[in-house]
Amino acid sequence: MSDPIYVAITMDSGEPLRVMSFVTGPMRGPELPPGAVWVADKPGFWTLEVTAETLAYEIRRACPEKNLNGDPLPKVVSWRTIALADIPTDREYRDAWTDTGAVIDHDLDKAKEIHRAKFNEEIATKIFKNDLAGGTSARKRELLDAMNDPRIAAARSIAELKQIATP
Repeated sequence: MSDPIYVAITMDSGEPLRVMSFVTGPMRGPELPPGAVWVADKPGFWTLEVTAETLAYEIRRACPEKNLNGDPLPKVVSWRTIALADIPTDREYRDAWTDTGAVIDHDLDKAKEIHRAKFNEEIATKIFKNDLAGGTSARKRELLDAMNDPRIAAARSIAELKQIATP
């Protein structure tokens, strides 16, 4: 089996960057998909020739313009092929990935929203545990005050965000 082709896809809805992989073959099937060719020495097997046209076709199939009810879906704004090495291995802020056209980077504002949501969820759990254990109101106040931690808004990088832990 050949290595997959990776594609970064940006949608018009502001949703997280989509990273898709396409297997080019050899694959088996009774019909030849668009852009594919039969493998000469393997009856029933085909490979997909990677061209801009075949990738665009596969992206249209994966990102249709309407759902089954006919309602509009987010539209593809841009796409480009990328190497596996271009895909960040740290997925903690995956929903903040953005494609600059040269690299996959993080939208820091989105990463801050993600961090604040996780941060506040952890604090809510600590408040609940504090209340169950008969903890002090001072500890509860400390935790409630931490929900508005100004360090999150002030963070200038993903590395700085990762350093901000709940009290």
